[in-house]
Amino acid sequence: MKREFLTTWFERRESLCVVDAPLADEPYVLANLHERVSDGALRYWSPGCRDWLSVERHDGEVQRLVRADGDGSTLAIETCARVLDSILDLAISRVADVFVVRGLFAAGLTPQLEYQLERLHWALRGTESRAIFLDERPELPISLHPLLPQFPYPLPSRSEVSDRVTAFLAQADGNNPVTSDWQRPVVQACVGLPRAEIDIVLERYRNSEANPEQLARKILDYKQDKLSGRGITILPEPDVPVAAGMDRLDRTLERIGLLMTPEAERRKLKPPKAVLLWGIPGTGKSLAAKLAARRIGGTLVASDWNGLMGKNVRESLMNLDYLLDFLKRIGTSVLLFDEFEKAFLGWDESGHLGKLAARLLSWMNDHEEPCVMFATINHLQLLPPEMIRRFEIVHFFGMPHNGALQKIFAVHLDQYFDYEFSLDEWHYLLREYRGCTPAEVMKAVKRTANRRFFRDMQDGRAIDDRKPTLTLAELIEERKTFVPDASKRDVSDMLAGILNRADYAEPVQGEDTSIYAEPPHQLLGIDEANLRKSVDELQRSPEPQPLITRPRPAIEDI
Repeated sequence: MKREFLTTWFERRESLCVVDAPLADEPYVLANLHERVSDGALRYWSPGCRDWLSVERHDGEVQRLVRADGDGSTLAIETCARVLDSILDLAISRVADVFVVRGLFAAGLTPQLEYQLERLHWALRGTESRAIFLDERPELPISLHPLLPQFPYPLPSRSEVSDRVTAFLAQADGNNPVTSDWQRPVVQACVGLPRAEIDIVLERYRNSEANPEQLARKILDYKQDKLSGRGITILPEPDVPVAAGMDRLDRTLERIGLLMTPEAERRKLKPPKAVLLWGIPGTGKSLAAKLAARRIGGTLVASDWNGLMGKNVRESLMNLDYLLDFLKRIGTSVLLFDEFEKAFLGWDESGHLGKLAARLLSWMNDHEEPCVMFATINHLQLLPPEMIRRFEIVHFFGMPHNGALQKIFAVHLDQYFDYEFSLDEWHYLLREYRGCTPAEVMKAVKRTANRRFFRDMQDGRAIDDRKPTLTLAELIEERKTFVPDASKRDVSDMLAGILNRADYAEPVQGEDTSIYAEPPHQLLGIDEANLRKSVDELQRSPEPQPLITRPRPAIEDI
């Protein structure tokens, strides 16, 4: 496959360049170079070599072979400084050799190497010899930028990945046609990997998995292990189909999905770059990000801020740049930062965290990739103001009202039980579980299902595919076994703080208009609903209402 940057570099006839290429893709870079080197030789060196290797094609494959000088001796190149001197020596006697050096920038450039690179640039100008330096995410000093143009060797696009996966599946199972349903999970799993790495993992699991979904799962596990060292996690699909009871949030996700379509692009409309989800733990914030990824058909990438932190600022920035570059390559995606405010505990604008935050702020403001960042927080006041204003949409997650709570119960009960509750039974159940978060409802239903299973196994009952019938008493019994988090002092204070600043964000649920809504309360015998209705009618009246005065009662009437 042709790489545009190589064509550009050869046409400009520059002497040096740096190529940002993954180690696994090095054979592809060498193969691309081998096609262009016709007059001279293509030589290769890395810190693992003691001499220049000759890059030649044998049996259709590009290989690196040991090549000695004419007298049979070797150059014994053991250091990066020596390899630069060697290029100068060889360039004098050779006409059009191309030298490929791997690993020069890995340990950081010393002042001596910087001066040697500058001397090499001027020495090779006007000659046919060239030098290419391969490294993964090399960091160049500012002084060398004009002398060493830097080119990225990009990861394969989704269409390229699809072609490679289709060819592999067709070869692995030649009797069955490769359909889009077969290749889709494997393609999704391979997106974001270098070309050679895709070939390696596909070949590794060729004989172990015939089912594409199982193959995709193994590739995702491999990818997960690889990315976790850089603070990146590929999250699985959500275990529930909808965000039950969150109608306003669902409308937001629908709009984001529509803004990712080609029709929106034709009208020059773009999706929001960042969404902030604010609420107490257990209210469904992380679930909202998972559902957003499903709604827009993208990959859900979670990042741990502490995982991005390296030993020093340089390593931390490299990890963040790797994450942002990964998002650029995989196409449509959702980036999730969970408990985002913890990243800014004790932050200092001029320190380690400040530099990372500045880089992320710049990306949030300027990036053009089809990626929406979701951040969940519990404490809004811990975020710096300049970070808060980057979020175009802010939702707060309060405690679910009766209508939302009933939908949450229904979503989880449908997974385990057959049930049929009357309206009065629903009201009783919702009253008992008032103040519980969606996560607590999910755990209560799951524990009830576990308890029923254990009881049936102990009683020797047959276990089949039919769902057991649930009684209301079992859920009420489960409710007595735990205390809701909202009743705890620290959580209730957190919820009160959110409600006090609720004007800042849009709630995820609208007004409860369901049949499970609580009737209006009466305070001291006053019907609040009718009183509110009368006040509204009075305010809408175009004519001022006359002031009605009542005669003061006589003393004898008191």
